[in-house]
Amino acid sequence: MSEFVIKKVGKQPVIKDAVLVEGLPGIGNIARLSVDYLIDKLGAEKIIEIYSDVFPNSVTITDDSVIQMFNAELYHARVNNRDLLFLAGDVQPTSNDESYALCTKIIELVKGLGVKEVVTLGGIGLPENPAKTRVHAVVNDDSVRGSLKSLGLVFDGNETVKVILGVTGLLLGVAGLKGLKGFSLLAETLNQPGHVGVKEAREVLKVLTKHLGFELDFNDLDDEIKSFEQELSDEAAMSDKFSNEMISKRGYIG
Repeated sequence: MSEFVIKKVGKQPVIKDAVLVEGLPGIGNIARLSVDYLIDKLGAEKIIEIYSDVFPNSVTITDDSVIQMFNAELYHARVNNRDLLFLAGDVQPTSNDESYALCTKIIELVKGLGVKEVVTLGGIGLPENPAKTRVHAVVNDDSVRGSLKSLGLVFDGNETVKVILGVTGLLLGVAGLKGLKGFSLLAETLNQPGHVGVKEAREVLKVLTKHLGFELDFNDLDDEIKSFEQELSDEAAMSDKFSNEMISKRGYIG
């Protein structure tokens, strides 16, 4: 049986009718990018650290030669008198038992803190990078669908994606079993190791902030996307140049 250590950090806020937004690593790192951005923009404060044997049996070392254990963290922000909790972390469990254990612990924990709605984030891996990112939605209770109709989301059943792996899907399922309604936002992205879905995260953030009832200035994120796309363009140009040179050399040798 998995063990957990719940460490409270700083002054604990009074939380009421909160929304939990999950942002652990996954396809394109969309969830993590989105939640890290919200934590930074909203000035969310860390309130809880979650340690467990469901995380890797190793530690990282800081620049100051101090070790850090892998964990998950809860951050709190209040926007327009609405409490928001953000679940962040560097890793998620890889085995079935560990994933179930973590999701169950998190839902029990946040339900005790006053969470009433759960939102998970993730990506849908496609063989090619989509020209325009569509954001899909799935719900853990059909009654949730109505509140999402105005957000321009794709509800196509299991046509595009049939299974959601890891915490993104399972947390939503466990939430339903524990009496919490919620939904998942899934952005189409390139299914390629190392791909960073900054552009896709922006689309998820636009939908999420609209649902939560506040606005953010995404100019800095847009600048990051432009810079990232320029890097990709430069790399592609360099690759084409290298390929052409190799073709030329093969022609000369042959």
